[in-house]
Amino acid sequence: MADVGVKDDSSASYRLRTADTAPAPGREAGAARLARLLGFKRTIRSQILWAFILINLLACVATSLLIVYNARRATLVEIGASMEMAERLVRTAVDDLQRVSRGGAGLQKLPLRLSGQRHVRILVTTAQGEPVWPPQSTLAQSTPAQPASREGAPDWFASLVGVEVPNRDVPVFSEGRRIGTVTIVSEASDEIAEVWDDMTDLALVALIVNVLVIGVLHVVLGQVLNPLLRVAAGFRELEQGHFQYRLPLPRGGELADIVARFNALASSLAAAQADNLCLNRRLVAVQDSERRQLAVELHDEFGPCLFSLKANVASLARFAEQLPPEIGGAVRERAGTLRDIGERIETTNRRLLKTVRPMALGHVPLADAIAGLLSEFERLAPDCAIEFATGKLAYSYGDPIDLSIYRCVQEGLTNAVRHGGARRIRVEVEELDRPAAAGGARARTGAGCEIRLSVQDDGRGIAVGTATGLGLTGMRERIAALGGSLSISSRSGGGTCLAVAIPLEEDERVPATSATRGEAGQ
Repeated sequence: MADVGVKDDSSASYRLRTADTAPAPGREAGAARLARLLGFKRTIRSQILWAFILINLLACVATSLLIVYNARRATLVEIGASMEMAERLVRTAVDDLQRVSRGGAGLQKLPLRLSGQRHVRILVTTAQGEPVWPPQSTLAQSTPAQPASREGAPDWFASLVGVEVPNRDVPVFSEGRRIGTVTIVSEASDEIAEVWDDMTDLALVALIVNVLVIGVLHVVLGQVLNPLLRVAAGFRELEQGHFQYRLPLPRGGELADIVARFNALASSLAAAQADNLCLNRRLVAVQDSERRQLAVELHDEFGPCLFSLKANVASLARFAEQLPPEIGGAVRERAGTLRDIGERIETTNRRLLKTVRPMALGHVPLADAIAGLLSEFERLAPDCAIEFATGKLAYSYGDPIDLSIYRCVQEGLTNAVRHGGARRIRVEVEELDRPAAAGGARARTGAGCEIRLSVQDDGRGIAVGTATGLGLTGMRERIAALGGSLSISSRSGGGTCLAVAIPLEEDERVPATSATRGEAGQ
């Protein structure tokens, strides 16, 4: 009992740990959404291309940030140097002006000496703040808070690259009094325009290069991955049983080895299927041979015994006529009972012979044996009209195939009359060329012909979910052992269709002359 308790505790602990570590449904749904977002369910080519595009976008963002950062530093250094140079120039000009000019008239000459400076603007004002340079009309359009020239670069880029450098004021004195001020204002618009031009040129080159690379990748990946699609199509063919399907070998590389292994696998599967088919056909032939031998023994053993029983019963009845009436009547009654028993045994033996092996098979053409079966069904079900159509058929296809076709017809008629309530049945049997599998290979076997059977009726059809009976199950297994297929389905206009297809080997056709010689030999 202690051991049992330990096991229960450990199993409970295990269940608890399993419940704790099991992924929650919401987590699984989130993982599925993430997989769809990342494109894991797309093709390999699209995943690689999207990954390349994403990496390029990230690289472009990183490069842009680096360019903006370096541009800001370079602009700050350039503007600072320009401001220093402009300030020295302004101070020199102001000193010269103070030596040669008297009064405020000298302020009008300063702009002529300070023109042509890069990255700065020079503003000259009087002591009262009135603009001397640039004029009032120009100043209204260009103030220190709003630089005048930002041509070529959008405002958002200018705000990213632009730097704020404090203005520098240089006072102007004349005769000991301040007559004006020269203001040096940083002007980075031309520097920003240069950076913008460089970035747009670089972006254009990067766009062209990336488009070319993506196009080349698309073509190259197609050349590399298309053989994989053909391999996937080949596996679908193998899944459908088309083991003769082969893939063309690509030009070298790992894909050639994969395709070679695929073709080797298909060859192995085809050989294994051929061996299994041969073995199954032999098993069916052995079973049919045993059934035939059993039928012969039933016929040969029971036939003479039943004949002897009938003869002795008849002799006993004649002998009873010579006995006294009270004894003769009892003997005749017993003789009648024995005769009835013998007839029942004979009927049962005949039914067993038909069940084990129809006697007509092998002695008449297959079409005639089926026609005889249909005639018997018409006699048993007079309200049902049976139509029989045959195409190209050999005299016989050997006991395994003949018996299989015969039993399928028998099972189809029985189901149509007993379960479907059919009033009209059409039976078609013919030998046709097999449809070629994908890639030009014959499906399943190398044979080019097959015998096809269809039993169609106008009955109630098959209800959804109806289980297959033992008869059809046995027939399907027998047909599969011969390498064929059996399917049953409801018809669109009502009723049921039983379809059978059995592949034929070249040596399975038995002409009428061979069958006749075989019967004569027997």
